[in-house]
Amino acid sequence: MVFYDKIISMIGLSRILDKPWVVWIILCIVAFLAYGHILHAPFQFDDLGILIGNPNIESIPHFFKTWQKLERKALTFLTFALNYQIGKHDPFGYHLVNVLLHTTTAIFLFYIILRLLSTAGWNCSILPQERRWFALCASLIFLIHPLQTQSVTYIWQRSEVLSGFFYLLSYLFYLKGRVQKKLVYYFLAALIFYIGIFAKGTIVSLPVLVVLTEFYFFGTKQSRKIIGWMSFTFVLTFFVSVLFPHPFRIFLEKFHLGFLVRNYEEMKVDYFWTQFKALMVYIRLCFLPINQNVDYYFPIVRPWPDWKVALSFLALIFIFTMAVRLYCSNRLMSFGIFWFFIYLMPTSMMYLLVDLIFEHRVYISMAGFGIFLMTFLFTSINDIRWRYSVMIVIFLSLGTLTILRNNLWRSPVALMEDTIKKSPLNPRPYLNLGTYYYRQGELDKAAIYYEKAIALKPFYIELYNNLGLIYRDKGERDRARTMFEKTISTNDKFVLGYLNLAYTYMDEGNLSKAEELLERALSIEKSDKVYTALGFLHFSKRDYGQAQDYFFQAMEFNPNNPKAFYGAGNVFFARRYYKDAIQMYQKTLTIEPNFAQAYENMMRVYYEMGDFENYRKLSDGLRRETLKRQTLQESS
Repeated sequence: MVFYDKIISMIGLSRILDKPWVVWIILCIVAFLAYGHILHAPFQFDDLGILIGNPNIESIPHFFKTWQKLERKALTFLTFALNYQIGKHDPFGYHLVNVLLHTTTAIFLFYIILRLLSTAGWNCSILPQERRWFALCASLIFLIHPLQTQSVTYIWQRSEVLSGFFYLLSYLFYLKGRVQKKLVYYFLAALIFYIGIFAKGTIVSLPVLVVLTEFYFFGTKQSRKIIGWMSFTFVLTFFVSVLFPHPFRIFLEKFHLGFLVRNYEEMKVDYFWTQFKALMVYIRLCFLPINQNVDYYFPIVRPWPDWKVALSFLALIFIFTMAVRLYCSNRLMSFGIFWFFIYLMPTSMMYLLVDLIFEHRVYISMAGFGIFLMTFLFTSINDIRWRYSVMIVIFLSLGTLTILRNNLWRSPVALMEDTIKKSPLNPRPYLNLGTYYYRQGELDKAAIYYEKAIALKPFYIELYNNLGLIYRDKGERDRARTMFEKTISTNDKFVLGYLNLAYTYMDEGNLSKAEELLERALSIEKSDKVYTALGFLHFSKRDYGQAQDYFFQAMEFNPNNPKAFYGAGNVFFARRYYKDAIQMYQKTLTIEPNFAQAYENMMRVYYEMGDFENYRKLSDGLRRETLKRQTLQESS
């Protein structure tokens, strides 16, 4: 105990953190301990729908052709495309990039806090010899808090982490320019801010944080000018967007920023009232991060007579009142509170979103919480031994909860079962779990979860579509047709419903009905999936020239669509262009190595050519792969 007391008492006076690489190593080691075990975790829900089979990710040229359609998160999609070029569908690289971005963002936070604490002309409550430890501890809160797991571990939420990365980097350059009075840093801050918008639009709250920083930490004549001009700009922008919405949108679209504006007539007051409850959930999770949920059941509410909304509103009034009162007595703690809420402004005040609450939305808000919590501990516990003992307990607790939470992300079944347990009235986790079992070939289990979801949300078109796929795979075509027809009747713009219904009619030989459906699908969306379906339709009609054209159009849309190459291979095989057929099948297998029909058709081509040596090689290889898959299924 004596040795422990000496170590603790020396921490506050130690100069070990004076070397930057020490801080980097500490944060990297802690990040690896908290997130190292999820690097091989599988893709989860939106990862499967957005990242797997997306031509914007699987083809860099296609991405640059269509990036303006993705402008809202174009930069995020570009990073995924680069990931795909290196590791294809191996989740390791995707997770690694997320963790590295998160760790680097924590390092940025460390230097931001140091600059805030060393602001000239401001009497800080943190002793100079403890400021590096304060900055490190606040950064550790940001790094290992379990509330961050949804942003970091969920691959698709890289948009949040990447936006946070640019958020803090831009803020850091602003602070550097403000202190050193060099315009080049202001220019870099503005440039990085603009780039960060294409990661995710939530970065738009940064100017508000800049205004708060000027007010809290500088307070000079220059600060008053900056605050005045920025406030005038905010007010002017708001009135221009309301009075002249169409010209304002056109102006933003010139800079590819049209996604930042919303139609004000779409805004609903009830959404904002419900956000009071959501904000209190975020605050509760900051202090007590248990019972986390990847997909909350959080229906929209009216303010009255919902007493939870009223209590949440009063609690938030109290918190803001406390933050204002703390401005004089503990300005740093007050600043941390306001930072927490500033980052949540876009999702809680500016935009009307489909989902009212998600844990990843507090990603950079956790920086404000870290500043608030560390300020409270450093200013309220004077005894260094007690203070750092409490902090060690906090770090160990948060780290343990993060590791436990990440363990759930390593299993799609465990994560969705946990979500169903906490949100039994939410149909989406049932859909996700049903889809997992469908991909595993467990059709009966998948159907059970889809039917449970339909009972909760009778007009969920994805559920009808997926149930139709199950019935079609089981050979129950009448029931499959009924499900696909429900998807179209519920939403006549749902392209997958038309495609799957058309494939069902093709299986039954009703090609005229299938063609009618595909033409309607094509009028809604021109995509590789539609062109591929049209290719198979014309192949069934023995119209090989038209089929070939459609398959090649599908390849132009998505050069990594295995079905398009497989279909083209079938066309060449039917026309006895055997070498071309083999090339198409080989391309199919390069994209999708487990495409059994491509193996079988390529064997038939070699047989027709009289190339029995390659025929035997493929036959032996296919037999080995079949036995290997059977062994894996039995062992699992």
